[in-house]
Amino acid sequence: MESYLARRDEHIRSATPGPAAARALSDLTDEAVRALARTASSSLSGRWALMALGGWGSGALLPDSDLDLLVLSDARPEQLRPFVEALLYPLWDAGLHVGHQVRSPKQQVKAMRDDLTVCTSALTARPLAGDTSWGQDVMDRCAADARRRAKSLVPQLLERPRPGSPFLLEPDLKEGAGGRRDFDELVWVSAVLGGRAGAGLGPLISAGYLSTEDAEILDDCARVVSAARWECQRNGYGHRMSLDAANELESVDAEAVQAALARTATTLTRVRGTLGGETVAAPPRSPDELFELLVSGEGGREALETAAVEGALERMLPGMRALMSCRRPGLGHELTVGAHSIRAATLALHPPAGDPALSRSIESREDSRVLLAASLLHDGGKIESGAGHADRGAPLARDAAMRLGLSHKQADDVADLVRLHLLLVETALRDDLDQEDVILRCSAAIDRPELLAPLHALTAADSRATGLATWTAWTATLVDTLVSRLDVALSPESDGAGLASRGEAVRSATLELMDIASDAERRFVGDAPLRYLAGRTPDEVRRHGRLVAELAASPSATEVLIEVSDGPAPATAAVTVVAVDRPELLTRLSGAMALSGLDILSVDAYGGSSGIALDHFVVTSATARPTDTETFVKFERLARAALRDRLELAVRLEERRKHYPSRAKGAVEAKTRQRGWATELTVSAPDRPGLLHDIAEAVSANGLDIRWARVQTIDGIARDVFHLSDENGGPVDDAGVLGHVAMQIRAALRPR
Repeated sequence: MESYLARRDEHIRSATPGPAAARALSDLTDEAVRALARTASSSLSGRWALMALGGWGSGALLPDSDLDLLVLSDARPEQLRPFVEALLYPLWDAGLHVGHQVRSPKQQVKAMRDDLTVCTSALTARPLAGDTSWGQDVMDRCAADARRRAKSLVPQLLERPRPGSPFLLEPDLKEGAGGRRDFDELVWVSAVLGGRAGAGLGPLISAGYLSTEDAEILDDCARVVSAARWECQRNGYGHRMSLDAANELESVDAEAVQAALARTATTLTRVRGTLGGETVAAPPRSPDELFELLVSGEGGREALETAAVEGALERMLPGMRALMSCRRPGLGHELTVGAHSIRAATLALHPPAGDPALSRSIESREDSRVLLAASLLHDGGKIESGAGHADRGAPLARDAAMRLGLSHKQADDVADLVRLHLLLVETALRDDLDQEDVILRCSAAIDRPELLAPLHALTAADSRATGLATWTAWTATLVDTLVSRLDVALSPESDGAGLASRGEAVRSATLELMDIASDAERRFVGDAPLRYLAGRTPDEVRRHGRLVAELAASPSATEVLIEVSDGPAPATAAVTVVAVDRPELLTRLSGAMALSGLDILSVDAYGGSSGIALDHFVVTSATARPTDTETFVKFERLARAALRDRLELAVRLEERRKHYPSRAKGAVEAKTRQRGWATELTVSAPDRPGLLHDIAEAVSANGLDIRWARVQTIDGIARDVFHLSDENGGPVDDAGVLGHVAMQIRAALRPR
């Protein structure tokens, strides 16, 4: 065994990945097991045969593959036991994963009838040692029995679950759709139809379910997947081609793997349909048929994916086949570019429940073909790598729209939508929507009012197709807010964005409500910044004024007043905190929130002339437990303790991180830039309890304030945006200070 293990390790380390390497590993293992069998069988009387099953039986043994053995014998159990133990113990002691079965021929027939897994494993059986002719004859009889049961057995094989999608950027190369098991299923069905173990794909071809060309393509696909699995396994990545594996393993051509998975999956889908007597959807032959499939939503997705993979869309959409295997991984992205685009287009007309603003945008369309075409074509520019895919894709989309039968005007609209398809979500997540210049800048980019509704629908479809973590209720709420303000800004009756006039209108309406109010309350409303007023109702402003006046009557550096109300999105709460303005106020409040089990989604910080700060948070639960009154009572208690310096925030947060450790991996990035009138800080880091506390602490240590913040977490990676101000409330223009802030944040957030 020592010699075998040494040769095995050397072969795994040095072999060129692929079917030849898998066959050679099978041959090495055959040799070692035969030697053990010869020694172990010296005292065994009776007929016996040793069979390799599963992948080993197919001659496709990989570094992490189990060794599945079948001992066929008509000897008595007491004679077989010493033989089996002498055969298996050396393999187990060597650390190999060995599964074994010991059966008589009759028992094997019965086991294959009773257990589908036993049956499929044996359909690729290959004799290793003993009476190999007899062993092969037994397995042929078992396969013949399976053939007699083909009417019931084949449907069972076709019901095998196929998790995931062949277009996943992190595909399971063994069990996932398009992986090794899809190829195996075709081999199993072929063996049942042919009534012979190890028959390959020949019986499927003879029966007319598979063409010779298809079989050759499948063999090529199996070779590509086998090579990728070998390389992933010998480097410790297992069966999944993770993003890390795709990036780090130079010998793995990830796009070739995606193409192989896609072709295997679509071929099996087609064969399944034919074997099951189902009508296989024909590929769309005209733009009208293409749009019909897109309008049908999820029901048309698989047919479009199959048509794209097999090249049936190339006449209408040249390059779509290449996009189906084109990989452009980004935060939250799950699928290849082409599959993502098809998913987006099939979602475009079907909004999720609970978003009436999006539903209105979709229903207001004049022609669904413009939206559908833009959704299908929005990422075409990603065929080339690098930034700027929206701009690159716009002229490509215009040409494709013309081929799909759209007018010149409609094609121009499609191109504009593709060029702008990132604008709404990036603005909503990065900018302060209560700033007039943000709305003006965004409305100027869109320019035409009629583009707003389809752009809203495209934005949602793109984000929903990206992944579950991307289009959250919070993101939808922010985009809806932006769209409603852009709708005003772009209307012919509006001169500009209208936020300044809205803010003044809220101020006037609030003062009218304040029949009985103190001078401090009225002073708060009169001094309130337009940025604050534009995003509030008069009743909210009046309530906040009372809180500020209450604290101003007897200001204490350790006092904190809070108001909690329903948040703007489901499962969120709005928390207004009033406290005496002081250095590190936001640092302490955010730390107390983290210890209370709250995640902060956004922060608006307003400092008043009276020295009273009003900070407005939108929060959600950081745990599986929903927020309740007890949550906010705890926050208020911890906030007061933090302001009294009676709470060791850093120590307590470190303890909480031990209970809720970050499960994501990623580099820590902190960058600053001037964006209009704002000094913008963007931070990307693995999310963890107290992340905002650590960022705010670094900002405060440099004499700066966080005026506004927005938080987004996708796949465990936080991408937070902050607007910073100096001690006078103005933008920060000292590059040295900003550089030091970024450096301190990177140091504070670096994993320990």
